[in-house]
Amino acid sequence: MAEETPPVDGEEKAADRWFLRALSHPVRIEILELLQEREASPIEMKRAIGGTLNLVNYHLKVLVECGCVEVTRTEPVRGAVKHFYRATPRSFFGHRDLREVPASIRGGATEMSLRTFSKAFNRAAEAGNVDSEDAVLSWMSLAVDGLGREEAIAASEEVLERYELIAERSRKRAAASEEPLAPLVVGVACFDAAAAKRRR
Repeated sequence: MAEETPPVDGEEKAADRWFLRALSHPVRIEILELLQEREASPIEMKRAIGGTLNLVNYHLKVLVECGCVEVTRTEPVRGAVKHFYRATPRSFFGHRDLREVPASIRGGATEMSLRTFSKAFNRAAEAGNVDSEDAVLSWMSLAVDGLGREEAIAASEEVLERYELIAERSRKRAAASEEPLAPLVVGVACFDAAAAKRRR
């Protein structure tokens, strides 16, 4: 199967290269969206997104090579070994590695990120999880000076780093105790507001 990745200049950052490979095919995007929400085996991925097992395994191999997906556990099945996968923190749409990629290469990553988040939010809302006592849903609009803007961006980056650390610690504890990981949706946003359009 031919690789769809466009040619990349040797001096481009590694982030550019893995971003291009990871997101240059719709099947890989579907796999990432699925594995950001839950752990799954190739068979489960095939059932969720369709296609053949060979197709899923091919694109899964590319995502593993890009560092976007990793094996979380294995399970013996009839003399073979069944592998389960999960998206790594750096593969999440909006990760700072992706923001380093030139805008011309990023393309629809922002739209993809919002679409993925919206789907997760809608499913959680339908299940009543968004209104649970321990759920957090909040946003605010701030008025800041130049330094305040820098501080707000830095604070957002720190929160993302903490989320990644929490996820990493959870994976290690789960591997040691065999406790299953539960999907949790978190989000951080910090961007310059645009002026509201006036009504005519």
